[in-house]
Amino acid sequence: MNRRFKLISISLLCMILFSQCQDDSGEIVKMGIEDYSAEEQKVIGDNLHKYIQDKNTDHIILAKNQNYGPAYDFVETVFQQAVLTDVVANLDFYDWSVHILVNDQFKNAFTLPGGHLYIYTGLLKFIKSDAELFAVITREIALADLGTVGIFLGEEHGPSKMGDIFLKNVEEHGPEIIESLEQKAYDSDAILEADLYSIDLACLNYNYDDQAIVDLINRSKNKEVEWFGTRPSYPDRTKKILELTSNCRSSSPNLTAYKNAVIMHLP
Repeated sequence: MNRRFKLISISLLCMILFSQCQDDSGEIVKMGIEDYSAEEQKVIGDNLHKYIQDKNTDHIILAKNQNYGPAYDFVETVFQQAVLTDVVANLDFYDWSVHILVNDQFKNAFTLPGGHLYIYTGLLKFIKSDAELFAVITREIALADLGTVGIFLGEEHGPSKMGDIFLKNVEEHGPEIIESLEQKAYDSDAILEADLYSIDLACLNYNYDDQAIVDLINRSKNKEVEWFGTRPSYPDRTKKILELTSNCRSSSPNLTAYKNAVIMHLP
């Protein structure tokens, strides 16, 4: 295949997947990432995930070695307990994974399309229990499983940039797109959807109480917690969460286990 033919093929693919088109009435219809299949969103997320894993960004990925192994094991166990339920529509399709990033000053987490979750040591050290970790993780899972993160990226960056990511041309726009996941805020409606999704997961899993997110919300007041800055509250959020979780059976949050397994094994 010569270079000219390859460029034409790529251009046609971008036009099909990421541009605008006309409907039967001749009206221009925007084809945003919300129109893409779960498979196409997975490709975008996998390409961004590989870009981070190949150390093309400034992110420092915590090594899964003997020193930090217990922290990873604990986080991954909670993550798997959240994912392995009937609530997760893309359970068998996405390559769900969780990764720890080293930065104690950054209390944040972000999710890529396709189910790759990144969480900073700063947020892990702010969290006090297994239930609080579950509450954070399930809301990140929701953003991927419901397609919210894909829609968010499409609206923020447009079809051209997302088309580049789809075609593995990540170098030019990858850092900007990943940065937006860490710094740009979702709308409050998306957070409400994530809360409802998370409550469903918690009510199915008796090990965790989703009311723990209320403890996190209250403790974050007057503190700089980037995760809450990018996931803004909606009216009466804590009241609604407490009402919706009041009939869910759950175990008490385990602060000691979390401290011994996670806090004591982070750099």
